Amino acid sequence: MVVVGGQGHDHLGVRDVGLAEGWKTFKYKYIVRSIGRGCSVGTFTRTLRLDSIDGERSLEVDAMVDTGASYTIVPAKLLRGLGVEPIDSIRLSLADGRAVEYDMGQAVATVDQRTVPTLVVFGSDDACPLLGAYTLEGLRLAVDPVHQRLVKATGFA
Repeated sequence: MVVVGGQGHDHLGVRDVGLAEGWKTFKYKYIVRSIGRGCSVGTFTRTLRLDSIDGERSLEVDAMVDTGASYTIVPAKLLRGLGVEPIDSIRLSLADGRAVEYDMGQAVATVDQRTVPTLVVFGSDDACPLLGAYTLEGLRLAVDPVHQRLVKATGFA
């Protein structure tokens, strides 16, 4: 599920974000039918809230928890709708062995009532949102794969 909204009267709409077909409108919020094509089976999801750095806009996505992904990846259209601007680019190796160049930006991530500024990758517009290791480390969360949940991480000095 993806929910896009803003503060006050600055709500984002389907036309503003340029979202794909299949979206339904529910009073200022836009909810997607599924989290996208190409999502892995056998992993688990968590609600990831992303806020613009200025705090004016936010969105929530059900993101696949993927410690094999270095960074959090979100469809580019959603990040642009959130007002995230590319600040750098990064070359990432995909699971199929290809290396692809992506833009990166900054947003504020919240998972399980923990919040941290983080780097986000502008994925393809049909990408499955992924909650990657960089964001999980910043949130001080670790993966419990047996119970498919996130737990408070123990740090090392």
